[in-house]
Amino acid sequence: MPIDTALIGALHVAGSSPVTPGYHFHFISEDRRVGGHLLECRISRGELRIDHEADLRLELPAGITVAAPGMTVAQMETLNRAERG
Repeated sequence: MPIDTALIGALHVAGSSPVTPGYHFHFISEDRRVGGHLLECRISRGELRIDHEADLRLELPAGITVAAPGMTVAQMETLNRAERG
């Protein structure tokens, strides 16, 4: 279903970020009615902007689980399945 969206992504290196390592993309529709994790897409036209910012401030609602130091292997596997499908 073609829709106009904004797409944002980042490369998270293992140990440098509180989220699962790898590329991580989110989208939001132009009308702000739909959005979320992007697992697959085909881009027909777009504009690329690269921000070389080294700092990331991440604010999440209470109860949201993200990768963190001390997580068990089972917890990381569960998180990876949720992130990657």
